[in-house]
Amino acid sequence: MNIIIVATKDEAKQVKKLPNSKIVITGMGEFNVINTVSKLLLNKKITNKDKVFNIGYCGSNISPVGTVHKVAVSASEIKSNFVDYKEIKLGKNGAKCYSSNNFVTETKNKGIFDMELYTIANIFPKVKSIKIVSDSLSMKQYHAVSVENAWIEANKMLAKLCK
Repeated sequence: MNIIIVATKDEAKQVKKLPNSKIVITGMGEFNVINTVSKLLLNKKITNKDKVFNIGYCGSNISPVGTVHKVAVSASEIKSNFVDYKEIKLGKNGAKCYSSNNFVTETKNKGIFDMELYTIANIFPKVKSIKIVSDSLSMKQYHAVSVENAWIEANKMLAKLCK
């Protein structure tokens, strides 16, 4: 089974239904991911045999709105708080995605930014992730910009990964 993890209902609506796939909506942020995924693991709704994918929106200070990124490295935006901090390699080519507990509006790091992937990657180290830039680290832009065409490209990438 392919498990496709998204944060929001809006993202779930944009994901094209694929054979042998289940879409899981976690809610935004690491605590929602932990809560949702823990319940699924405990109830055996996700197993080690499943392939896990994460797709959804991200902010960016390296590329314009509408850009679709494969993620190569997952990292935490708040690494100074971790004694055992590590970056998680997810692939050979792609962007570095920093995750934070909150929407990132300012940072010294360069990359793309979300609120879930680092937690997902710590639970499922073989996760594959596709992110769509929805904003340039601006809440106003996040709500105002349409990225419909980017979802077409992202869904094609996801379909290839799910094979």
